[in-house]
Amino acid sequence: MKTNLLCIILILAVVTIMVTPASAGEVTITFDDGIVVADQDVDDAYADLGVTFEGAKVIDTKLVGTDLGFTPKDDFCTINFSPYVTSVSIDFKDDLAEGNMDGLLVNGEKISDSECTYVWIEKTLHIESSAQNPIKSVQLYGIEYLPCICTKITFDNLKYTQIPEFPTVALPAATVLGMIFVFQRRKN
Repeated sequence: MKTNLLCIILILAVVTIMVTPASAGEVTITFDDGIVVADQDVDDAYADLGVTFEGAKVIDTKLVGTDLGFTPKDDFCTINFSPYVTSVSIDFKDDLAEGNMDGLLVNGEKISDSECTYVWIEKTLHIESSAQNPIKSVQLYGIEYLPCICTKITFDNLKYTQIPEFPTVALPAATVLGMIFVFQRRKN
């Protein structure tokens, strides 16, 4: 009787864990939420969402609202992810030179040389990777190779998929192993 009650509790725990949303998943930042204002450096304003910025300043384009931007000549914008991510999508407000992507780096490597795959759909850049080779950072660089054909790069709607943190994966696995142990003891 005691073992049956323990099994029921373990099964309910597994169901609860599987139904509860994971602590990681898809996140979208639109920069229109009032957290940052025009001419402000973004830095760690979105650190609670797992993203920090270097060299990023807010620009109000007066068209849609607030956009993130930087001047590419002798400048850069780095987006750092923690926890690491498996996909990143960036909606650009400016026309980018899709043929010359040397100014866009993933994990410090030119995107064309990295193990990630990328595709353009209109003005949106989609970068995909795997959990074994996660995306740690995306850098838009503008010294010798400009990734754009304009004097300023602005973008909005940064979307990314985080890799589940260790407890999110380990807890269900530990619960299943515990159930196997209880059922094995019950057999004996």
